[in-house]
Amino acid sequence: MMEGKEPDDDGWRQGGIIGNGGFGMVELWINEELNRKIALKKCRLLTEMNEKHKSRWALEVQIMRRLHHTNVVKAGEVPKKMDVSPGEMPVLAMEYCSGGDLRKVLNKPRNCCGLRECDVRSIAHDIASGLDYLHSNRIIHRDLKPENVVLQEVDDKIVYKLIDLGYAKDLDAGSVCTSFVGTLQYLAPELYDGSAYTCRTVDFWSFGTMLFECVCGFRPFLPNLTPVQWQQKVSLKQPDDICVMFGPNSEVIYSKDLPKPNQLCRITEMQLQDWFKLMLMWDPKHRGGPKDEKKKKQKCFILMNEILQYKIIKCLDVAQNILYNIAIQSRTTLQEVQESLAENTKIPVSQQMLLLASGLSPDPSQPATQCLSDRDEDWIVFLFKRDETYYHNPKKQSYLPENVAFMAKNPSMLLPYPTQKKSWGCAYDWCRDQAKAHNRLLQAQRATMLHLLRLNTSALQLKNEVIQNNNRLAVETEFVQQSQAIDMEEYEKQKNGGLYSEKMFKAWRKMRDEITTFTKLRDSVTKLEEQTTSLNQRVVELQRSPYAKSKQKDSLLVMDELEKKALQLYEDLVKKPKDQRTMMSDNSNMVKILFRCLKQQEILTNELYQHLGKLASCRCEISVLISPLEHALLNIKAALNKLSLHQHQRQQDIWKLVKVATNQAKMTSVGKTEEIGPLNAQESAKYTTNPSIQTEPTSSILEKNKEESLLLIDRNQSTRHRLTDLLTSFQDPAMTSSMHSDINDWHFLDEHNS
Repeated sequence: MMEGKEPDDDGWRQGGIIGNGGFGMVELWINEELNRKIALKKCRLLTEMNEKHKSRWALEVQIMRRLHHTNVVKAGEVPKKMDVSPGEMPVLAMEYCSGGDLRKVLNKPRNCCGLRECDVRSIAHDIASGLDYLHSNRIIHRDLKPENVVLQEVDDKIVYKLIDLGYAKDLDAGSVCTSFVGTLQYLAPELYDGSAYTCRTVDFWSFGTMLFECVCGFRPFLPNLTPVQWQQKVSLKQPDDICVMFGPNSEVIYSKDLPKPNQLCRITEMQLQDWFKLMLMWDPKHRGGPKDEKKKKQKCFILMNEILQYKIIKCLDVAQNILYNIAIQSRTTLQEVQESLAENTKIPVSQQMLLLASGLSPDPSQPATQCLSDRDEDWIVFLFKRDETYYHNPKKQSYLPENVAFMAKNPSMLLPYPTQKKSWGCAYDWCRDQAKAHNRLLQAQRATMLHLLRLNTSALQLKNEVIQNNNRLAVETEFVQQSQAIDMEEYEKQKNGGLYSEKMFKAWRKMRDEITTFTKLRDSVTKLEEQTTSLNQRVVELQRSPYAKSKQKDSLLVMDELEKKALQLYEDLVKKPKDQRTMMSDNSNMVKILFRCLKQQEILTNELYQHLGKLASCRCEISVLISPLEHALLNIKAALNKLSLHQHQRQQDIWKLVKVATNQAKMTSVGKTEEIGPLNAQESAKYTTNPSIQTEPTSSILEKNKEESLLLIDRNQSTRHRLTDLLTSFQDPAMTSSMHSDINDWHFLDEHNS
């Protein structure tokens, strides 16, 4: 970009020249007061333009000013100071897209084997949308190429926009044009000799060629030859051939498949192959497929929409170190994803454990889209077998592209520059794939560690709750046992001369025996506590391992450094001066990187799988331990509930005894039998006095002599004293309970159970 000028009076200043076209140039203008930037396209001097150029320029301005679409660069109002006088060639003001053009992206060395899949999908979506809009407005672009696609960041997302409609044709002016001076490498073949063409299909060829380059890093048809040179050879291809290349012996090879390496998953690769077969047909009449009259769209646009509707979940089978790709739609369930995994991995759905990078498992009630990330293409879901504890490096054979394998076997062989450039680019891409594979395993290890920590935390919390309730059970058991022992002892003392109930006392003995069994429950908790503590110590040790979070960077850096070295070698080769490219050189430096990468990958993978095995073993043991802890907690809570019921029932029994004794004392003191309601009648049947102290009716007593009456009064007084002692014994536990109410929660004493 050329240097800019000082700002004008209205605040606008030129930021430099950002582009040159066939008959115009594009300047950047900046207004800092308004915080605006515009791209201003101007014509060259009129003396440099013929009538055809002037007409084409005027047409572009006219077309641009009436277009409004997200994926077509927007024309704006020209600032007054920059506008031209009437009669002069118009100036075109457009939104400034700061991300540069697509050619700049494709030229980056790291993209030598194609763009990332997420970028390919974004480009395909945006260009298809913009092109469909132009065609629906009866406009063909005619000059689609990477230089005419610009990037703009909108809400942290890159949007691709079409620019430069200088060669665009408004179909209202007629459907056939025989004059064209465009960019030849992306032109439809029918335009080379100026023959008639069928309107929109010229854009299909250009779009297909451009997207193919985005996928593979090079154009589909003999890219090192000029269009004039390759036209005759490519014209011989079959309708469904999408690539023409030279073989090892300079023979022409026709292919129906996308060449490797590329960055697409197998699903997207197969879908785009079918789409390329439509877009790269030699016959323009069939190119793009038929038009759907209902949808008013060409088949190629419909097919692209269908492709983009699918999202791809990446799932790593950790045990086998195999990455699976599963196509889903918005309504796909997690169960369907797991069934697909079961079919591929032979791991039943019931045995699958899926983990996200956070260490959490996906929610089975939510759609499968929860396994996707809009902002991270490398977002992985990790698949483990639940009971699997033995992990070892599967040592699957690394795939080497044919040209890289040949280079590795013959490191000293001299290669011509074009062949070497292609081979080194593929070698760098292979090193990058190894670094990605290692990074995936590191992520799997981290997800497992996070899952283990959550599981261990749950186990510790459960253990603490068990211990807390177990301690409470011990205290309450001791209290109930002591109070029950006192009650039973006092009952035994008074029953020979007072109230008794064998049924009640039998129930008390049963309660006592059942409470005794709670001791065994407390002993089992001690064993569980020891196991949980031991496992927690193992988890802490695993956190201190070389693969803890703070150490992972060191492991990852080894592979990253090798990837960077391979990239640097490739960049140096690409920057080689043209006069030195005729000299052939060997590949020893790149081959050294390849072998170091292979060796380090094996060492690091072996270590990682050993660590994964330890994590899995610990995870399984904690998972197994959680069930007994939960069972113990339920048993303890049940025991506490039984204690509460026993205490409540015994207190009810005692107070019923008191009630019966009180009623009988009243009867004897008054000297007559009182009426007893339904409840008192039941109590009288259950709780009876000893026969030795049964009282006679009042009428009989009155008939006895004075000596017998005095004897009866004496006996009643004795009974009253025993009742007073019994009531006192009832009050002592209650007082003890009140004294300890601040220490222990005895709310269960207020509960009632019939």
